[in-house]
Amino acid sequence: MLSYILDGAASLLGLTPLELKQYLQDGDSIRHIAEHQGFSAAQFSEQLLEHISMTLKEAQTSGQITQRRHEDDLQLARQQIERLVDIHEDQEF
Repeated sequence: MLSYILDGAASLLGLTPLELKQYLQDGDSIRHIAEHQGFSAAQFSEQLLEHISMTLKEAQTSGQITQRRHEDDLQLARQQIERLVDIHEDQEF
């Protein structure tokens, strides 16, 4: 799930997953990058969750996952997004 979230975050930020990973390894935070690009933390979290929800819905529609798995993964994604976006710059990723 985390890789889906990071890929989605990179896409929303106009970065490749590798570029986002490099920013994070250099000590930046997703929240800071998003804010630098004009997103509030709430806006970015909302758009990222919507992106993940659409990805999960496509997987459900194609039969790759069940409705229950979609719901469980969406809840997990919501929790992980909140955690990722609220990471302070002085914390390790």
